[in-house]
This record gives sequence, C-alpha cells and structure tokens, in this order.
Amino acid sequence: MDAAAERTERDQPWEIRVQVEIDTLRVMAASATQDCGGHPPCGVATCPVCSGWQAHLLEAERYLDSPRNPLRWWAGTRVEGAWGHVDAAAVEMVRGVFDTDQIVGLTPRIQGTIDRCLRPLRPERVAANALLDRLGREHTVKLTRHDRECLASALTAANDSNAANYQRLRRFQGKVMGSALVMILLVLFILYVGVAHPRLVPLCFPDPQEQVDEAPTPGAPAAEPAPVVCPGTATPAAGDPLASQDADQRASSTDVATVLLFGLIGAALTSVAFVIRPASATPLPATSIRVFQGLLKAATGMITAILGLLFLRAGVVPGFTRIDTRSQILVYAVVFGAAQQLVTRLIDARSDSLLDSVKTNASPVVSGDETGPDDAAS
Repeated sequence: MDAAAERTERDQPWEIRVQVEIDTLRVMAASATQDCGGHPPCGVATCPVCSGWQAHLLEAERYLDSPRNPLRWWAGTRVEGAWGHVDAAAVEMVRGVFDTDQIVGLTPRIQGTIDRCLRPLRPERVAANALLDRLGREHTVKLTRHDRECLASALTAANDSNAANYQRLRRFQGKVMGSALVMILLVLFILYVGVAHPRLVPLCFPDPQEQVDEAPTPGAPAAEPAPVVCPGTATPAAGDPLASQDADQRASSTDVATVLLFGLIGAALTSVAFVIRPASATPLPATSIRVFQGLLKAATGMITAILGLLFLRAGVVPGFTRIDTRSQILVYAVVFGAAQQLVTRLIDARSDSLLDSVKTNASPVVSGDETGPDDAAS
C-alpha cells in the first residue's frame, strides 16, 4: 500500500491546503534537473545531497496525521508545525534542488512572499530584490551558490516574520477567549443571583428612596406616586393589591433574565457590521478569533444592560430617572446592550491589526510607509 493510500483523510481547509502544497513541492522536485555536483546524473528525489527537503515534508505530514486534542488546538502546534516544515522544505529546494529555469519561473512568487512579509529596508529583502531584478533582465544567467543562499536567507526571514505574527495572533486569541469565558461566567452568576434573590439586583423603577426624596412640601397638594414598573412583570392595574407595593417588593425572578435578553439583542444589533467585516485571506485557521470576539461582545452587552439600568435607578444620570413604563426599561436595556461596542471596539481594532499581519499570497504588499509585520508589538 502506497503512502497516498495510507494518508489520513484531510477534513479541514487548512489541512487540505498544506497537503496540496506538499504534493506540489514533490512534483516540482521530481521535475528538477539541478546538478548537485559529484552525483551525475542527479536524481533529485533520491540524491542524498538534494533530499534534505524530503525530511521536512515527511515531518509536515506527521503533524497533519497527529491526533487532535484541545491542548494542541490551543497551542496551535499542528498548524505551526505543518506549515513550518513546508516552508523549510521550500527554502531547501530553492537552496539546492530547483534548477535555474524553475527559480526564474518562481521569481514572481518569491518576490511576492518577500515583499509581503519583510520591511522595505530589511537587508534580506534588499539583496533578494536586487538578485530577482537581475534574473528578470538576464534570463540566461546561471545561479551561483551565493545567489541561492541569498534567496534562501530572504525566504527564511520572511517565513520567520510570518510565523511570529501568527504566534502573536494565537496569544491574543487566547486572551480574548479567556475574557469571553470570564464574562460568560459572570453573566451566569448574575442570572443566578437575580433568579434566587431578585432584591439583590433591583431593576424596578422608581427607587423607593427617590420617592421619599421627592416628598411634597407642606401645604402643597399631594402628588400621585409614580407607578412602579418592572422589566420582567406586567404593571398591575389601578386597584390591584400589587399596585400598592414599592419597587423592591415588586422585584421578581424574571427581571434580570429579561434585561439580559434585551441586552443581548442590543449587542447583536451592533454586531452586524462586525459579522460582515471581511477577514484576511489566509490558509491558517486564524479567523476563529472572530467567534470568541462575538461571544465576548454578547456577554459584555448583557452586563452593560444590567449596569446601565442600575446607574439610571441610582440617579447617576440626571434627567433619565423618570421611567414609568415597562417598554422604557426594555428600550434602555437594548441601548445599553448596544453600548458594549464602546468597550469592545479596541479589541476589534487589535484583532484586525493582527489578522492583517499574517501575510499570504492573497494579502496586500507592505508599502514603504507602513510598519512591517516584523515590527508589530507583541
């Protein structure tokens, strides 16, 4: 049974992309006619001098075939191991396998990789671009060992820079994931407290203390008390015994759950632009960070809805304490839920920056006035 028959099925897009790259490199190596010196005619696929790349490709496939588990997913070892060995194999093939014609044909791809991943003034990029320009002008030039080492050095630096950016993205994704988990646990705790002890999270209006502070002056006609409204229960009709209860007495186990629901709706409304925001084209499974950002936005929106209504009930915001209908409470919950964008937009900006720093053949070239990805802060 050959290796292709024994190959584990690839069911994730990034795994398929890595396997395609491995197979492509093997086909290109089989068609190479590079003279390694001392072993004519050179059979690149079997020559002991030119076969170092094969160990890298076998190691890349070993990472692809390794069992999946949460720890490897968290650390990203399968992704970085597979792509790291594929990149190393490509560098070795440029160094000693590809013939001059293949190198000349690959000039646009090599130059694109170097330009995307290295700053304009990096010495490796400057030297490689000068060599590639010469190859473009003189198609009959024969590459020397020095030329091959120059290209290999530039490609290695580009791959290292890209790998460092991907590691920064993985670390940031871990922070976002941890923050989302903490916020979700906090939401569940608030929900439990609100259901088991509704008076500990008072969300009915108005605050009884506010009614005491607004007592009429002596001799003035008594004003009608403000109706007590709660987010989770209907307002009782006049004459109902419940109508005489104050806001703390009317608190119910559904108040917190109702506010959390409408806070989630507000967060979802502001997340529409976030969902349709285009993600950077990359063969790496990096965009899963968007999922954790969405969870963080949802949990943050629910918490800001609770806190916002508590601020209003406490009179922190003058002029917004007179709430006399249940619909007003729910609308405020939606507004405060949408206000999570003010908190999470900095996380969105950092995520976009890190996603853009992971360069691929579909990514834009780094311009001269931009900070190179290898200069990005950790």
